[in-house]
Amino acid sequence: MRLLILSLLLLASPVSAYIQVAQGDLVYMNETLDISLAVAYPDFQVAWCDPKNYDCDPPDQVIDITGNMHQYWLDPSVWKYGTYYRWDGEWHRAENSVAFKILPGTRPVKKINQTVNKTEVQIVQHDGPYEYLIARGDNPTVYTVLNRSDTCQLWVFSDSTNTYDLALTSSNDTYSRTFAKSDTLSMSVGEYDGYIQCNGNNGFQDIFYINNELDTPYDDKIVPDVPVISWNLLNVKRQFDQLASDIPRFDDKLIPIKVRVVEPTTTIINVEQDETKLYITGSTSWSNDTPITLRLDPDNYVLHKDIALHTWTTFAIGSIDAQRTFATALDLDKEQLFVGVHEITSTVESKGSLATSSFTFRISDVMVMPTPTPVAKRMIYGKDWEEIPVKITPTPEPIVTETTVEITTVVPTVNITVNATPNATVKATAIPTANQTIPTIPMGIEIVLVAVSTAIVLRREL
Repeated sequence: MRLLILSLLLLASPVSAYIQVAQGDLVYMNETLDISLAVAYPDFQVAWCDPKNYDCDPPDQVIDITGNMHQYWLDPSVWKYGTYYRWDGEWHRAENSVAFKILPGTRPVKKINQTVNKTEVQIVQHDGPYEYLIARGDNPTVYTVLNRSDTCQLWVFSDSTNTYDLALTSSNDTYSRTFAKSDTLSMSVGEYDGYIQCNGNNGFQDIFYINNELDTPYDDKIVPDVPVISWNLLNVKRQFDQLASDIPRFDDKLIPIKVRVVEPTTTIINVEQDETKLYITGSTSWSNDTPITLRLDPDNYVLHKDIALHTWTTFAIGSIDAQRTFATALDLDKEQLFVGVHEITSTVESKGSLATSSFTFRISDVMVMPTPTPVAKRMIYGKDWEEIPVKITPTPEPIVTETTVEITTVVPTVNITVNATPNATVKATAIPTANQTIPTIPMGIEIVLVAVSTAIVLRREL
């Protein structure tokens, strides 16, 4: 009976060992999660919209949630980066339809350093990232993990007021902000300091930006506002720091950050080949999940079907604090390519900017000797006849099983016969040793007669 009650309790109160995702939480690709609270009952469907599809009716992707929702794996081959919405066949504008947002990379792991005092244990947690790489004209999502729950803002002291006092969205200790294209276009290429400003214990923001001034909640007679001079924006951080020191009981938490703004680039950095493919890898300053288009000889093809046949799309992958990467394999039929120089271009057109790079290679015929008669074999070389490395796919080595064979040697036993008589000493008969046999050679009767006659003649002479 006790076992039955315990079983019923376990069934009634399932305990998930995985992170439980609420509506609007940030999750990471390839995680196994408990998404039971985020998806809609009873259809258990979620929908995804391409950022370029402003209408999104119907959605660009609908996923049926099947299996155990308390242990659900975000399969990279199925899911896409970005926001997923609860879906039951139509949009409901008056309710919160956000299910969760999938971010690139992995969930940051909090490192805990414990400082033991006599009266208390203080736990210090290290979060981040606090450095960001942004392509000018991009719309990246800047994010950081903080061990906090209060409201926070982002300040980037650039040469544009569009990057001052930006509200951050908070979910699962992760604070994030998606920049508009106009925000990053307004910034010049360079490095900028900034702050993540959290409101602290008093619950309000001690410094904010409004009407082209650094303002405070205090009366201007106590803490005067600070005008921001448009032609001297690189001085704003110094003004901010001075104002923070002038505010009585300033308790906002200021976390220093650095932002590096660069020109948008896509660069092919490595090429390998095998018999049917070219393997391309490269780096880019565009944000994660940006589509990158690769084309072979873009000026050579006119028909749409030929252009499509020689066009490939891959995506930028990586976190906000470093250069992103991309990789793909291009199917090439060498026999269909003309002898001479060819070009592969990589472009990003979805951002409205053509950041293009190219890789050139040469097709040539060389003579090989698979038979006594030379035959032509088509080869791929770099532009200046340098060799393109061949991609080697490792093959598993055969497993050799060692077998031990036991060899048994049979030693013959010698039987020794002992003749025993009553009340007599027992004496063992030794084993006789065989004499060597002299080989005999059979002779004919003629040879015997000649030998006897010869012996008689010799005896008479003697």
